[in-house]
Order: sequence, then C-alpha cells, then structure tokens
Amino acid sequence: MLSATEKKWNSATTLYLARRLQSISEGNKIAVLDMGCGDGTILEFLFDYGYDLYGYDFPEREESVTNKLEPYFGNEFDKHIHFMKNEQLIPFEDNTFDVIYANQVFEHVKFFHSMISECSRVLKPKGILLANFPLATYPIEAHIKIPFAHWLPPGDLRTRYLYFFLRFGLETKTTSKLIFTVGY
Repeated sequence: MLSATEKKWNSATTLYLARRLQSISEGNKIAVLDMGCGDGTILEFLFDYGYDLYGYDFPEREESVTNKLEPYFGNEFDKHIHFMKNEQLIPFEDNTFDVIYANQVFEHVKFFHSMISECSRVLKPKGILLANFPLATYPIEAHIKIPFAHWLPPGDLRTRYLYFFLRFGLETKTTSKLIFTVGY
C-alpha cells in the first residue's frame, strides 16, 4: 500500500484525507465512502491506495462520475457508485463502511438529522465520520463560487442575492444547478 506522501496531490484537502485514512487503516484494507463525491476526483486520487472505495452524489452528476470512475471500477462500478434517490437516505447497506468522508457536504444538506442518522446506520461499529466544512472567513464558497453568499443567513435575502448573480450571468457553470438542487 502506498503512503500518503508517495503521490502528487491536487489539494491540501486530498492530502489530509490520504494521511487520515492511512492512519485509520493502519495498513489494512478499509471500506471508505466519499459522501457527496462530486465528479469523483478524490476517489480517483485514492484508488491506488488499496482501500475499498465507494461514492454517491446527486443524479445530476451521474454522467461526469461515470466517465471518470467507470475505468477504475469496471464491472463493479454500480456496486461502488450510487446516485441519490432520496435526500434522507444513504443508498448503501447497514454497517458497510469503516470511514465516511464528507468534504463540504453537510452545509448543503436539507435533512441534517436524517443524514447524521444515516451515517451512523451505514458505518460499522467504531466507524469514523470525517466531515470538512468551509471556513466562514472564506470570501467565496467553494461550490457555488458566488462571493459572500454563505455569509448571508438562509432566507429571502440570500435567495435574492443569489438570483442577482444568476440573472446577470455572473455565476459559474455549476451554480444554478446547485442553487436549485440544494434549495438555497
């Protein structure tokens, strides 16, 4: 198994995760779920490390995830990668994972209590949930890329602020999809 520093990393976050998984696994094969795997970049980086990797995300990301990760998983792709059908359920069996990793996911979850309960359900006894949250001091939120959007309290003011960016074409390619999917 590779060590976390034997590979060039795309971000400090990915390197942090690799180091944490290396520490947690103690050289053993562990089952890891990338909750909100996006386009599969982190799973792609971790593939060489010998972990039993899984991921899930919104169905809108199915094409990009499939294109990136199907070559890695081959015939096992549908076993390892799932797409959300219900915002209150993680689409995997009970006691499946040693580690769940959620990189900037929970701040977008509508049913927070349900998702925490679901994490508990799919984690093995003594499993570990690693959750990264964006710093409140960052001026631009990492997903929607609209300045100061996450500084505004949820509600009408935030919604009007986000629609201003949409109306004048100032958003990134993924902004409008995320705004409507997540329900800002």
